[in-house]
Amino acid sequence: MSLSPRLETLASLIEKEYDHIWDCCCDHGILGRSLMDRHPSSVVHFVDQVDSIIRQLQETLAVSCDLSKRWRVYCMDLNELILPNSKESHLVIIAGVGGDLIAQFVENILKNNPGQRIDFLLCPIRQIYWLRGCLSDLGLGVIDEKIVSDKGLFYELLYISTSSDRPLSKTGDRMWNFTLTEHQAYIEQILKHYQSMRKGRPEEAASALSDYQQLLK
Repeated sequence: MSLSPRLETLASLIEKEYDHIWDCCCDHGILGRSLMDRHPSSVVHFVDQVDSIIRQLQETLAVSCDLSKRWRVYCMDLNELILPNSKESHLVIIAGVGGDLIAQFVENILKNNPGQRIDFLLCPIRQIYWLRGCLSDLGLGVIDEKIVSDKGLFYELLYISTSSDRPLSKTGDRMWNFTLTEHQAYIEQILKHYQSMRKGRPEEAASALSDYQQLLK
């Protein structure tokens, strides 16, 4: 199955095997369906709160995937997700929504599943600096992180875990390679964004600018 650069990079970050992979805000389930092929021992769960999307996806899976024990579909609010078995390994993927929603989802998933080891693979579409701070405050650490360009837009992919002791920085200090033209363009875009915010939200802009400028020293 052909994936976009963003989804392909998300999929390639998953190097270990999980008992359960949760493709949340799954839309048409393209990523989750690809992961079924790449991780044949995992049960892939598709979660979305739009009923029509889930019904269509269920019909597609029923036709194309006869191993029904390896997939489940749920029409539900992700804030209410309770993982079924605390002794099994879980990867929760949330992509294509804003940082505010991702922060809310992750916080509630952790509250609903106290003490459980959970890995998250996230791809926010905005509010990334703020989101990183929230995730760090929730006690999550880095497994890996990447920058990817897809159709002229930049994305940060965050692979994090309740069990990682590698601190999650607000600027993603492990993912940058400034010898790459794309990374140079992305940091320039970020700096321009926060420079434009200085009149409306001066304290937030000053903090972010200072942190990102440190990357260039």
